[in-house]
Amino acid sequence: MNCTSCGQPLGAVAHIYNDKLLCEACWIKIGAPQAANSPAHTVLIGQHDDAARAEASKSVPNENITTVSAPPDTAGGNAAPIPVSNPALLLQGEQVIWRRTFSKGIIHRHPSINEVLTNMRVCVVDDVLGSIVRAYPLANTSVAVTNSRRMYGGVRTGYGRGGLYTGTGTGTSVTYGDIEFVNQGNVVLVFHHVADPYGVKNLVMAALKSSGKKL
Repeated sequence: MNCTSCGQPLGAVAHIYNDKLLCEACWIKIGAPQAANSPAHTVLIGQHDDAARAEASKSVPNENITTVSAPPDTAGGNAAPIPVSNPALLLQGEQVIWRRTFSKGIIHRHPSINEVLTNMRVCVVDDVLGSIVRAYPLANTSVAVTNSRRMYGGVRTGYGRGGLYTGTGTGTSVTYGDIEFVNQGNVVLVFHHVADPYGVKNLVMAALKSSGKKL
């Protein structure tokens, strides 16, 4: 991931300001107001492992972890706000339109990672750190759904030659896919194994349409 101003690779910390993701040098150069030195503008890139998040996301359907979204026609900011664990991480006028929360770790698992879409940006929030660890402005960002596949759920029971058995039923079908956020041909962030990925993409399109920005 690179700075949207100078194009150089981002370090351990980046900053979001005026629809840009800035490195420390550019952040200092623009002389952002003191109000912008808040957790809502700071991204702790060096404190997050994308591969571990991708692996953890595979457990989401089995854990029944919360996914919340606003209706597509109200994604521009007119729906009731979706609550976040730390409101201080939201920018002025920012509203969550979709959120997925799941666990990380193997032994002591508890909900701690939030993948979040707002009317302004896409981001990942680590509740343990209380910080944003991945973020990118939605302006000038396109959304692509990849690795789309249908999965079947439900448990059935019955009797066979070996006695009572349980198995996976085929009555419920859900589409899963990866959502890629792309800027100038580069994938800047991926949400893996998302249920109804095309519905989530429509939420982004509705939000950008409402804000007057192009997708």
